[in-house]
Amino acid sequence: MNFRVNGNVVKLYGVIWEGDGSYISNQLEALEGTDELVVRLHTPGGSVIDGNIIGNTLKSLNREIHIIVDGMAASMGAVLLTYADKVSIRSNAFIMIHEPQGDGRGTAKDLRSTADVLDSMRANFISVFSTRTGKGTADVEKWLNGDNWFDALKAKNEGLVDAIVDLVIPQEQMNALRNMKITALWASTKSEADKYFTFESNNNSNLNNNSKKIEMNKAELIQALGLKGVTADSSDTAIINAIKEQKEEALAKATKAEGELQSFKDADKTAKKNVVIAVVDTAVKEGKIKAEQKETFVGIGNTSGIEALNIAFAAMSGRKTIVAQINGGGSETQGKENWDWDKWQAEDSKGLEAMEKTNLEGFKVLYKTKYGVEFSR
Repeated sequence: MNFRVNGNVVKLYGVIWEGDGSYISNQLEALEGTDELVVRLHTPGGSVIDGNIIGNTLKSLNREIHIIVDGMAASMGAVLLTYADKVSIRSNAFIMIHEPQGDGRGTAKDLRSTADVLDSMRANFISVFSTRTGKGTADVEKWLNGDNWFDALKAKNEGLVDAIVDLVIPQEQMNALRNMKITALWASTKSEADKYFTFESNNNSNLNNNSKKIEMNKAELIQALGLKGVTADSSDTAIINAIKEQKEEALAKATKAEGELQSFKDADKTAKKNVVIAVVDTAVKEGKIKAEQKETFVGIGNTSGIEALNIAFAAMSGRKTIVAQINGGGSETQGKENWDWDKWQAEDSKGLEAMEKTNLEGFKVLYKTKYGVEFSR
């Protein structure tokens, strides 16, 4: 949504996109002054949440809020009017009211949850319009059934606005806006939708000046995005297609790069696993561990890394167990070669304590095998 400020007048033109709530809220709170704040509004609606953020911010300002509908206030734009202390409408402007809409994606549970949210939003719409107009719930519910348009006179008679003011947008441009298919606009991309809501020239607001403004924006857009095959004289459709083509090319490159990166990661992972297996096989051949212990040490290598595995094996002598290294291979270690942590704890806890001091690396291997984490003092 476009934001522009001149003194105590703020212009909000365009679709209320996701993220506009935070942006416009920050802009409004940065404004100075405590007198009346005039908000000139022209929007087909958009995000309910972001629209409510804008409205809540307006209500929180220590100023009287006067919203003027310059072109149209449709959907969430109509709800935004209910946050104002005073609402005016240009004699050729329009208001459109319908119930909130949502995308239908996800599981059945997701869709039921979305329906609950939409029901809550619908109830809020009824509440704010009833409060604004003094109408009963039944009357307001009729406004939510389909797209309901209100010209300036009807909007005033129904209590949606307080006053009708002079024209600011030419009648022929307003007729074109009224005939637009709002549901199509709702589903359009931002670049396509916002072309209908550019600011009028500061000098005057005739259609020729608006056309020049759009052409200038086209040139800036083409230059900023580096579009190919289009110029400022190209149609909106051609420029949109050029943006889509550029996006598709970028996505294709990103997908290819992601695939190449994943292939590299897979190859690297396989190579590391092969190195671990090779180191463990060597330890088996040298008699540092038994063949039935191979999978255990492969798991340790994959988890802790090849360096930790090499350190553990370096502390072992061929054909000697960890216990034999502690006591110099004495006869008292015979029969304990395959003891795990629990066996040591149960039958020779003092020997396990001694291992921590005399063969720390061997002790770490037992600890890691038992608890799955590195030992630290």
